[in-house]
Amino acid sequence: NESPVLLVPAAFASSPRERMVASLLARVEEALSGAEDVPSRVSVYGIECAEPGFDVTSFQDRLSSAIIDTGMFRVVDRKSLAVLLEEQELALSGLVDDTGEMVQAGKLIGVQGFFFGTLELGSDSAILTLKLVDVESGAIVLSRKIEAVDPAFVQLGGGVAYTFVPIDAGADGSVDRVNHAVGF
Repeated sequence: NESPVLLVPAAFASSPRERMVASLLARVEEALSGAEDVPSRVSVYGIECAEPGFDVTSFQDRLSSAIIDTGMFRVVDRKSLAVLLEEQELALSGLVDDTGEMVQAGKLIGVQGFFFGTLELGSDSAILTLKLVDVESGAIVLSRKIEAVDPAFVQLGGGVAYTFVPIDAGADGSVDRVNHAVGF
């Protein structure tokens, strides 16, 4: 009588924080769907995260990709924005650090809106508060709170939680995992 084999997606080999961030980014398209009358040429600028050691620049790049994947926006990435600002000789005047002046800079280079926000990382959840500021009016035209939990820990009905726990690491770096049910 053989036990069934459990195939675990590669995402489960990453850290809990990385799994939560990946889950959060996977929810961006759903969170932004249905938004109407929003700027279409945007930039992701000013995502803040208080978590020590968290690579905010990398997260902003991944968030930009998720926003592009919605099909609703054309994204001018932060690096391109910096180059455009230098070409306009605005970067030297400190416009990069002030939100109001970034709006002015956006007008000059054709960006219609900026995504700003905060990322909160807990031990088993992540929350991204994302706001889109219209360059013309300076008003927040879209605000979304996107939440995710570590997908390796899923609570099912009836007070049972399933989690994937590493039990053995092979010489090649692979990890064998088993499915555990925990009642509470």
